[in-house]
Amino acid sequence: MNRTVPILVAISGLDAASLLAVLTPVVVVPMAVITFYLRALRDHLTAGRGDLTRRIEHLEAGLRRLESALADLGRDHVTKEDWLRESMLARSNIERLTTTLVRMEAASDARDDHARQPCGTCGASDAGAPVRPRHDAGYEGAD
Repeated sequence: MNRTVPILVAISGLDAASLLAVLTPVVVVPMAVITFYLRALRDHLTAGRGDLTRRIEHLEAGLRRLESALADLGRDHVTKEDWLRESMLARSNIERLTTTLVRMEAASDARDDHARQPCGTCGASDAGAPVRPRHDAGYEGAD
């Protein structure tokens, strides 16, 4: 047997308006509370989402600044490495040129010292000039 039949018979005896008056607060009050709760929850989540959006934008801006700084640092590092490589090459070239100059000066000084000494054969002071033999009075072929 169906149990809902006696309930329906009891309800039919009551006035529908009075039943509605009794059940309305029982249904409306919890629905209103649920509605206010859901609205407050939605507002809270919306505010939280806005806050998170601002934080994410702030973090993204910081990340862009950091990436830019790292790129600048990388360019500076490469530039400094290039500068260091070029300065080391220049220093090496300067040292090589200095060594060559010192050797050339030493050879020039030795040549100058040798040129300043009188000729051991004829006694001429200019070793680079051709030496003419001295003609003594007793020498044949003297003028």
